[in-house]
Amino acid sequence: MFTAASIQPSQGYSASTNDTKPPLTRQNATTEAARISDAVAISDDAKTRATTPDTPITEPLKQPSWISKAAHSNPILAEQFAHELAKRPDQPLLDISGLENGTGPIRYTGTGQPVTEESKAYFETEAARIASERMALYQTEKANGTPAAEIVDKLIAYMDKQPKRYLNMMPWRPYGPTTYGSAG
Repeated sequence: MFTAASIQPSQGYSASTNDTKPPLTRQNATTEAARISDAVAISDDAKTRATTPDTPITEPLKQPSWISKAAHSNPILAEQFAHELAKRPDQPLLDISGLENGTGPIRYTGTGQPVTEESKAYFETEAARIASERMALYQTEKANGTPAAEIVDKLIAYMDKQPKRYLNMMPWRPYGPTTYGSAG
């Protein structure tokens, strides 16, 4: 049995006495990770996003969302997703850390903008309009016999067309971006 005292930081562990690799240390682990990452190919856009994480993405990524992929692969999930996307109320995603540590107001997580009476009124007005239109779209497509996975895609497309300001106030990220760009 091993105890913490019996394993020294400079010791390596090998499953075989014929193993010729040096013991894994912090220094050669970093070098090994760098060597492996040199072999991975990513797009220039991905490299830019990786090196500038605070830069907002100005439009959704042009690839199917995980929600859409799951809906197209499983009809039961498609029905559940379509129903939830149509009926769930939109809520803002808020950062309350400023209240906890006394450094500032409640902010929208997607933009860092403070929550104001005007922004609350804007969100409530847009949320009511969007919820009504989203439900109408769902009901129309269901009545037309549209497959649930296609309804999911239409609901996602509908949401993607909403004002950036609104999308940035809530956790609408089926494609994965942090924000949809500047308020608008």
